[in-house]
Amino acid sequence: MPDRAWEDCLQLAVSEIRDFGATSTQVCRRLSALLVGLLETVQAGNRAAVTTELRRLDAAVGRTFGDPDQRAFADEA
Repeated sequence: MPDRAWEDCLQLAVSEIRDFGATSTQVCRRLSALLVGLLETVQAGNRAAVTTELRRLDAAVGRTFGDPDQRAFADEA
Protein backbone atom coordinates (compact mmCIF):
# COMPACT_ATOMS: atom_id res chain seq x y z
CA MET A 1 0.00 0.00 0.00
CA PRO A 2 1.50 3.35 -0.97
CA ASP A 3 2.10 6.02 1.64
CA ARG A 4 -0.63 8.63 1.76
CA ALA A 5 -0.03 12.33 2.22
CA TRP A 6 -1.53 13.98 5.29
CA GLU A 7 -3.99 15.83 3.05
CA ASP A 8 -5.18 12.54 1.56
CA CYS A 9 -5.77 11.07 5.01
CA LEU A 10 -7.73 14.13 6.10
CA GLN A 11 -9.88 14.04 2.97
CA LEU A 12 -10.49 10.32 3.41
CA ALA A 13 -11.47 10.89 7.04
CA VAL A 14 -14.05 13.62 6.41
CA SER A 15 -15.33 13.42 2.83
CA GLU A 16 -17.93 10.66 3.27
CA ILE A 17 -19.09 12.09 6.58
CA ARG A 18 -19.56 15.47 4.90
CA ASP A 19 -21.20 14.07 1.78
CA PHE A 20 -23.63 11.74 3.51
CA GLY A 21 -24.17 13.80 6.65
CA ALA A 22 -24.76 17.13 4.94
CA THR A 23 -28.50 16.99 5.66
CA SER A 24 -27.93 16.65 9.41
CA THR A 25 -27.28 19.87 11.31
CA GLN A 26 -25.62 17.92 14.11
CA VAL A 27 -23.21 16.14 11.74
CA CYS A 28 -22.30 19.47 10.15
CA ARG A 29 -21.76 21.11 13.51
CA ARG A 30 -19.57 18.31 14.87
CA LEU A 31 -17.54 18.08 11.67
CA SER A 32 -17.03 21.83 11.77
CA ALA A 33 -15.89 21.62 15.39
CA LEU A 34 -13.44 18.87 14.49
CA LEU A 35 -11.97 20.86 11.61
CA VAL A 36 -11.75 24.12 13.60
CA GLY A 37 -9.99 22.23 16.39
CA LEU A 38 -7.57 20.74 13.88
CA LEU A 39 -6.93 24.16 12.37
CA GLU A 40 -5.88 25.41 15.80
CA THR A 41 -3.53 22.51 16.53
CA VAL A 42 -2.21 21.17 13.23
CA GLN A 43 1.26 21.97 11.93
CA ALA A 44 1.44 25.08 9.76
CA GLY A 45 2.16 23.05 6.63
CA ASN A 46 -1.13 21.17 7.00
CA ARG A 47 -3.43 24.13 7.65
CA ALA A 48 -4.27 24.64 3.97
CA ALA A 49 -5.77 21.14 3.78
CA VAL A 50 -7.94 21.81 6.84
CA THR A 51 -9.04 25.16 5.41
CA THR A 52 -9.98 23.42 2.16
CA GLU A 53 -12.11 20.90 4.06
CA LEU A 54 -13.79 23.73 5.99
CA ARG A 55 -14.64 25.42 2.67
CA ARG A 56 -16.05 22.16 1.31
CA LEU A 57 -18.18 21.77 4.43
CA ASP A 58 -19.40 25.36 4.16
CA ALA A 59 -20.37 24.77 0.52
CA ALA A 60 -22.25 21.59 1.44
CA VAL A 61 -24.12 23.41 4.23
CA GLY A 62 -24.98 26.22 1.80
CA ARG A 63 -26.39 23.77 -0.73
CA THR A 64 -28.38 21.86 1.86
CA PHE A 65 -29.80 24.56 4.11
CA GLY A 66 -31.42 27.39 2.18
CA ASP A 67 -33.09 28.89 5.23
CA PRO A 68 -30.70 31.38 6.89
CA ASP A 69 -31.64 30.25 10.42
CA GLN A 70 -31.05 26.58 9.61
CA ARG A 71 -27.79 27.43 7.91
CA ALA A 72 -26.60 29.45 10.92
CA PHE A 73 -27.50 26.56 13.23
CA ALA A 74 -25.65 24.05 11.03
CA ASP A 75 -22.61 26.35 10.84
CA GLU A 76 -22.15 26.58 14.61
CA ALA A 77 -19.22 24.56 15.87
